[in-house]
Amino acid sequence: WIRNVQVDFFGCFTTCTDCFVDNSPLSCTACKDGYYLSNFQCKACDSSCQTCATTATTCTSCFTGKYLKNASCTDKCGIGYYVDNGNVCYTCPSTCTQCLSATSCTSCVTGFYLSSGACLACSGSCVTCATSASNCTSCAATLLLQSGTCVSGCGSAYYQQGSNCIACPNGCTTCTKDACTVCAAGYRFKGTS
Repeated sequence: WIRNVQVDFFGCFTTCTDCFVDNSPLSCTACKDGYYLSNFQCKACDSSCQTCATTATTCTSCFTGKYLKNASCTDKCGIGYYVDNGNVCYTCPSTCTQCLSATSCTSCVTGFYLSSGACLACSGSCVTCATSASNCTSCAATLLLQSGTCVSGCGSAYYQQGSNCIACPNGCTTCTKDACTVCAAGYRFKGTS
């Protein structure tokens, strides 16, 4: 003798989108936005997250006006990050301090210079450089900066001031910070004949 049994399914618990037992909060297999699945239960995400996964504070998306950065929702991405169309913060390439995308830097870390959106390495003697690898703006501790080049000692017609070689005034071949000490050919000290 066979009996026909009809089972009505009333639906999952209010926080679930999918479940294996009718209207039970302990049988969820998928959750609504704003909840995450933990041991077949849908638990509420932190109020800063629109959606989350694995824990309440592991955000996977944010509300309008917020940015997803390292699984958290923030007001802005900050230096070293760029934003995609989905309001997700991504880390700039390691040579960039700021960027517009993964391939377009706007400023570079020390030891690199900006060229057409890319950060390129400065030459070996430069600590920092600008416009080209060999146009140094600062040098290693034992070197001096002279006209965009790192040198071990100041050349003729230059004097040392700190870590820089400063050009002597026009007409001097040797000078100090305060005075010309040797005149170039065709020049003489003022007041001498």
